[in-house]
Amino acid sequence: MVYDPLMDQPVFLLLIVEDDPDREQILRSWLPADVRTVVAASAGRALGILRRDQGRVFAGVVLDHDLQERPGSDMDRFLSGRDVVGAMIQFISKDVPILVHSVNVRGSAAMVNRLRETGFDVTKIPMDVLTEETFRSWLQSVRDLWDETSSPS
Repeated sequence: MVYDPLMDQPVFLLLIVEDDPDREQILRSWLPADVRTVVAASAGRALGILRRDQGRVFAGVVLDHDLQERPGSDMDRFLSGRDVVGAMIQFISKDVPILVHSVNVRGSAAMVNRLRETGFDVTKIPMDVLTEETFRSWLQSVRDLWDETSSPS
């Protein structure tokens, strides 16, 4: 968990795994001003972030499947959201809600099934039907959970 000493509270931080800059901009435009984000524009970058920020650093994760548009390395051309799912299972808390927004039907289904089988709370809404309203509704449920689990008892 990232703590903001100025605000004297944990930081509500969202990980967005998205390689399409237009989609990234849409998702960011739907966020309230107080939500901070870390964006991984490729699977390789996401893997590095997840290894570095283990546990309950992120309040939620927004995850795409096809992640080859902005490769950070040659290896990124061979990686996808499925590889990111493996790192999520290994490195982050099962309490972190996931929104899979991929339009890749087979790839997103495989990711959702694997995450659910290991105990994650997963919502699947393809980007082509995701609206600001449904995104904000998911985000509110993430915030409610974050508030419950991050406030001192």
